[in-house]
Amino acid sequence: MNFQGTDIFASRTESHRRTWTFATVILLIAFLLLGSLAAVAVWNLSGLGAPLTFDPAIDSKTGTPYREAFGIGAGFALALVPLFLWIWFFERGRLDAIGLRGNPVVPFVGGLFGGLASLAIVVLAIALLGGYRIEANGAVLAASPAVLAPFAAYGLAFILQGSTEEIFIRGWLMQIAASRYGVTIGIIFSTLIFSILHAGNIEPSAELGVALLNIVLVGVFLAVWAINQGHLWGVCGWHASWNWLTSTGFGLEVSGQNLKVGALFVDLASIPSTPWWITGGKFGPEASLVTTAFLAIACGWALARVKRTG
Repeated sequence: MNFQGTDIFASRTESHRRTWTFATVILLIAFLLLGSLAAVAVWNLSGLGAPLTFDPAIDSKTGTPYREAFGIGAGFALALVPLFLWIWFFERGRLDAIGLRGNPVVPFVGGLFGGLASLAIVVLAIALLGGYRIEANGAVLAASPAVLAPFAAYGLAFILQGSTEEIFIRGWLMQIAASRYGVTIGIIFSTLIFSILHAGNIEPSAELGVALLNIVLVGVFLAVWAINQGHLWGVCGWHASWNWLTSTGFGLEVSGQNLKVGALFVDLASIPSTPWWITGGKFGPEASLVTTAFLAIACGWALARVKRTG
C-alpha cells in the first residue's frame, strides 16, 4: 500500500476540493440526522401507519415490520442526498471518486452471497459449540407472499442501510483521509469512526468490548477488500446480506438490535448456560470470539491479496 496521499478509487479533477478531514465526521452526523428526519417526515405524511418518531419507547408499541423496515432503509438512504449534493457542489467532485464506479450488478451480487456465506459459517460454528437452540421453524416452510413480504422489505432496507454506511465510511471518509495522509491512515480513520458509530448500541460491557474489536476487524476487512476491487459494490452487498441474514434469517440480534420479526430459515436463541464470548451475548454474534477468529482470517485473506497484486 502507498503511504503517501492517494486517490483510492478514481483520480480527482483539478477543480475537486477536499473537505477538511475531521469536518467529515461532523458532516457525517449531520447528514445522517437529516436523513432520519426526512424519513420521519415522509412516513408520517404518507399516512401508511402510526407515526414514526424514532423514540424506541414509543415506536416499539406501535411498530409494524413495514414501518420498521422503512425507518431503517429510508433513514439511511435519504442521508445520501445531502452527501451527494455536498460532493457535487462543494467538493466539485464525482461519485466515482468515492467508489461508485463501474457496473454494480455482478460485484454487488457476489458481495451478497459472500455476506450470506460468512454469516452462515459463523452461526454454524457457534451452534456446533453449543451456543444456540432452535426456538421455531423458519417462515420459509410456510412460504406465501404474505408471509415472505416482511422479510423482503427488510432485505431492501438492509441493502439501503448497509450500502449507505459503506458509501459514507469506506467511500467518502476513507478516500478523503487517504488522499491527504495515505491509504493506511485512510483505513485507520474510517475504521475508527465506523467503530464509534456502534459504541452506543448496548451498555458498556465485556460483550461491547469484543463487539468493537470485531467492528474494527470488519472495518479493516471491508476497507482492504474495497481497495483491492477499486469500488464499493462488493462490500455494499456483503454488509447488507450480513445484517439481513443475522436479523431476519436466524432471528438473532444484529449489533445489539433485535427486530422481533421471527426468522426466515430457522429461529435461533442463545442458550443461557453457554458463555457469552461464544454467542456474543446481548450484542449478538458480532460480539462472539468465533466472529473474531473468522474476521481475523478474512483480514488476512484481504491483506494477502494486496501483497500479490500491489
